[in-house]
Amino acid sequence: HELLDLVADSCNPIILVAFLIVLHAKMGHGKLARVFLFRFLCALFLTYLLSHVHQWFQLWPEHGDFVSGHMAFLLTVATSFFLLDRRSLAFSIPFVIGYGVLIVVLGYHNLRDLLFAAGLAVPVTLACHHFGFRKCFGESGDGL
Repeated sequence: HELLDLVADSCNPIILVAFLIVLHAKMGHGKLARVFLFRFLCALFLTYLLSHVHQWFQLWPEHGDFVSGHMAFLLTVATSFFLLDRRSLAFSIPFVIGYGVLIVVLGYHNLRDLLFAAGLAVPVTLACHHFGFRKCFGESGDGL
């Protein structure tokens, strides 16, 4: 299990670095890059906060499951990556599915935890990026 743990622990840093490299390659250090990065960081913060509220405050003690914060992080990055470059889906979808299978096999989470993470991370990320998106990238969103 040590090797699988190492693989699981490296998934979020790998996709984050890939995202930051593509962000820099597509946008450089300009205003659009800073705005996109700010929205990404807001999405990451809100997703992290919302995915851990249940655990921190034990809102539903009889509910033993909890949103996977690691999967929520990964999905926030993957969703932002998609908004930055739609071609990233070819990499992100198998990566997210593989990570999900891995953390279920390792016993860290169950499928419900992962679905809750998806139900939280994707809409929060889309909402954070939506505000002002048309202003920065044009009506179609294809200005990148």
